Amino acid sequence: ILRYTIDPDGAPRTVFGKVQPGLRGERTFNIVRGLYEAAARHPGLLHLPRPLGYFPEMGLLLEEGARGRAVGGNRGSTEFAMASIAAAEALAVIHESVVDSDERIRIEAELSRLDRVAEQFAYVLPNGHFLLKDLITHMRDRVRKTDEEDLLPTHGDMKYDQFVYHNDTFTLLDFDYFALAETSYD
Repeated sequence: ILRYTIDPDGAPRTVFGKVQPGLRGERTFNIVRGLYEAAARHPGLLHLPRPLGYFPEMGLLLEEGARGRAVGGNRGSTEFAMASIAAAEALAVIHESVVDSDERIRIEAELSRLDRVAEQFAYVLPNGHFLLKDLITHMRDRVRKTDEEDLLPTHGDMKYDQFVYHNDTFTLLDFDYFALAETSYD
């Protein structure tokens, strides 16, 4: 990730560049461009950096800088609590955006990931290991009894540290995990 400060007219602006291998940068640029258009149709619900361009010869994605600071993990802070509302509003716009993706998030893959995590708990927190194993078993049982839902666009990595906070505005970042997932994923 590169940071540029440009000053073409005496008003310094920050631009971020992200170099990604293969076509990842172009993929992210197209996603963010589509979401930026969707955000314009729903003012105030989804804020994200404006995509400025993609340069395939360098694999470079450019976006305008987002003002503010990352939301911290203090679960008792007001900004942490407010981030959940910002996440719900942002996801509503993302779900309705009809931005397509070549990636799919499948519940089976998520459950397999949880299986691997549960095994790590066996040695460091045995009680947590058994609780998580029980939860995963319950989730698998529910998945077997539930019909597959419609697939909708999703951020794919929605959590507090994906937001930058400034003057009561939350800007959502990092669309590298953007995918289609079942409606209940988020």
